[in-house]
Formats: sequence, C-alpha cells, structure tokens
Amino acid sequence: MSKIITINLGNRGAIITLQQGNTIKNKIFINKLAENTVDKVKKFFDKHKKAEVYILLDTVAQNYNHKTFPAVNRFDLFSIVKRKFEYEIPKEDLKGKFLIDRDKLSKKWNYMFISSPIASPLKEWLELFDKLPNRLRGIYMVPLEMCKMAKKLTKNIKLTGDLKPKWLLLITQNKVSDLRQIAIRNNILIFTRLLSQDLITSTGFADKLKGDILRTGEYLKRFSSSFNMKDLTVITITEKDVKNKLLDMEIQDVKFIKLTPSETAKKINLSKFVNLKDRFSDILIRTAFIRGQKSLKFSNNKINKLNTLFNVIKVFFNSLLLIAVGIAASTFYLSGYKIKAETKRQNMVEDITNNSQTLRKKKEIKFGLEKESIDEIIDIGEISQVINSAKKDSNTQLQTFEKVQQNLGLTYSLSWTMDNFEYTNPTSNTKTNVHFQLNLLNPGGNIDDLFKKFDVFTGKLKKEFKNEKVSYSKLPSNIDFNKKYYYHLVDVYIK
Repeated sequence: MSKIITINLGNRGAIITLQQGNTIKNKIFINKLAENTVDKVKKFFDKHKKAEVYILLDTVAQNYNHKTFPAVNRFDLFSIVKRKFEYEIPKEDLKGKFLIDRDKLSKKWNYMFISSPIASPLKEWLELFDKLPNRLRGIYMVPLEMCKMAKKLTKNIKLTGDLKPKWLLLITQNKVSDLRQIAIRNNILIFTRLLSQDLITSTGFADKLKGDILRTGEYLKRFSSSFNMKDLTVITITEKDVKNKLLDMEIQDVKFIKLTPSETAKKINLSKFVNLKDRFSDILIRTAFIRGQKSLKFSNNKINKLNTLFNVIKVFFNSLLLIAVGIAASTFYLSGYKIKAETKRQNMVEDITNNSQTLRKKKEIKFGLEKESIDEIIDIGEISQVINSAKKDSNTQLQTFEKVQQNLGLTYSLSWTMDNFEYTNPTSNTKTNVHFQLNLLNPGGNIDDLFKKFDVFTGKLKKEFKNEKVSYSKLPSNIDFNKKYYYHLVDVYIK
C-alpha cells in the first residue's frame, strides 16, 4: 500500500503522521528541531523512504491580503494582477493568489494574495529535507485547506437552504499552533488569525472569546457592507473540557455549533481516523486535507526545481532499468515497444533492485545519481552518452515549457522517450520525444476564460517550439457549462 506522510507544522511544534492506505500507522509530535530530535526524525523518514510528504503550514506568519482591481476585462486583469503580485511579494516567499469575486455593481475584481516567508520553523524543516530521501510534494496553508472541510461539515449537519450560513466563523483548537480562527463567505476564505491557547486557561475564557467574535464581526462589517451578525454561524471544534466552557456562550442573532474533534469527524465520515482521545483538531484537519480536494499548493524555486529534477531522474532511472533488462535478454525496444526478456531476466532485475538504493543516493543535489553506480549496472559508454543527451534535451524543453505555461495552469508533468534506439548502435538515428501535461484552471467560473487560456497557451507553444513538431489535445466538445470551476488536462507532445 502507498504511504503518505503529513507534517502539521506550527510555531508550537510539528505532528508527523504516517498513513498507509486508509490507516494511520504512526503519529509523532516534535516540539522543535534540535540535536536531540533531528536524529529521531531522520530515522523515521529513512524507515519510510518511499512515502511522499505534504507540509500543512499552521504558523503565525501567513499573510492574506485582499486586493481590489479595476473593472477591466479578464484578459487585461490577468496582466495587472500578475504585475502587482510579483511586485508586492518577495520572490523567495511561498506565495499564491486566487479570485474571490466580482462586485455586481462596480464590476471591480476582488483577489486574495497569500504569502509566507520561509522563516522558522519552516526554514529548519526545509533545510532538513535536503538530507532526507523523501519527495516533498508541496506545502499547503492550513487556513485555506480548512475551507473544504468547513463546506462538507455545514452540508452534513444540514446547514443548507435557509439555514445555510452566508458567513461562517470556524474556530479550531490546534496542538501545533493555537486557536485557529477562519472567516468564510461562499466557501471562500476571507481572513484568518490565531488566538493564544493561553486564553483557554484564563479566567472568563468564554466571555473573552465572545468579545473576540464580536470584534471579528466589526472587521467583517468593514470588509463588506452586506455583513450582518444574523447571517453569521460560529462553529467551534475544541476538546471536551473547552467545549463545556462554551456551552452557555451566546451572542444575539448569531448561530453557534459547538463540537469536539471526534464529533466533527463523525459528521464528515472521518471517525476511522479521529478518535475520542484526540483532544486537538490537527489530525482531523490533515485527514480532511488528504481525503479531499486540495485547494492551492505553495512552493518556491528550490522546491520546484527539486520536484522537476525528481521527475527527470525517475524517468532516467526507469530508462536505465529498461536498458539493463533488455541487454540481459539480448533484445529490447525502448519507448513504446514491448520489452522481450526471457532468459536471465529475473537475475538482472534482482541485481538492479540491489543497486537501487545506491542509485537513489544524493550527492551534490537532491535526488542526484552517483556515476559509479550506473557504471556498475551497465558499462556501455555510448548508451550513457545517448541517455545523458536525451536528458539534457528534455531539461531544455522543460525550461521552455515552464516559460510557456507560467500562470496558465496548476500542475504539469514530464516524461520523455527515445525512438529508434538500438543498444548495438545507440547513436544512430535516435530521437527524443517529450510529453508534457498541463492542467488548465479557470477558477473564475467563466467558460470563455478557459478558452482564452487555451488559445494563449497554444499560441505560446507554437512560438516557443517553432523548430519542433508539436501536437496537443483539444478542448472537449462536451463541457458542462453549469460548473463553477473548469479544469482541463492538456497533453502536449514535442518531437
């Protein structure tokens, strides 16, 4: 079964959770990365090398800034937002943005810019990951990801129709951070803040929390003239003792729902992962994140390059595996042809498996391959040269593709193959084919925007790859025009 490791990371510590299949196998709380804890963390990750890792950032240093842009068309808006975004947020920060809505009267656009500096404790964890064998899939902001959990929760407790909250205030008690508060309107995050856990043990906790909710209401009034306290629903998810302190808390016109993590898990069908012993909401949040649709991945240049390198090296390693198996069988075809290996195949596969750990070791850069290990498997210089040349070509095309797809989609993947490859004469008439995938995304809900993005993307493709043969999948003719968001995975082949 596949393994997933999540790290709930906050200023008060980190919870490392190992999930295998549909079962949580292990949970570790790390107060701080120090000499006495780093070795423990390294041993844990070394034991689960193949597990992919997600970081759920629950720190104080998260910036959520609302931006209003003039009533221009969507195409011009794209350029304006991009320039503003790049100008205001430091290049090295984790950052992302999304469209909130468009004012019906003024026609102005409302955006949210999200960023977080790479500072403690995230800085120390990213430095540690340079020494770990696992792949870091990405970093996600807890407040943003909690919106999906809140949507499912309000649906499952029948807050629909007239009962559906126009404004939702969700307050969770998290072990790695504090009391996390998020305000949501129409399933979109409006703002977030942390309240100190020391507030819980203070005298008159319920009254103090009530006062803070009223102050939040005043802020929401400034944010939107349509806000009214009677439209607000407050959901608290805390340990049982804290819930009992809040039972008598009331605010005129405001609807309250008070739950524990296990009660919440039961309502959103996650009881298998969250039990009565879980005092805090961290495991609830991470499980809802893993089981649901992810909102927005945050990264920086270093993480992007490591993930790109991981994909290329993985393809490179798999190519070497195919070549070695084929040599053992005296005949093989690489890229699109069936491998025929009858004799000595099992022995060769076992030899390669024994060397896989050596191949995966990192030297100067993460996920690098040691040259000595490759030579141990196959001592054919010409084949190595062809492979390296194909890898170099694919890297060049990858850099060009990154330029083409910038700000047009969410994710893409790379794979490359070689045609006409003959191990007896590897340099003869060998061609490299590269396959990219781009997930075009239109979060604005306007189908025309998706078509515009597709046209911009294909136009850039033809311009940047004018010397290569380019083919790509078309937009489907059966698009559901009733959807709120539109996604389309575009396959691109370059020869």
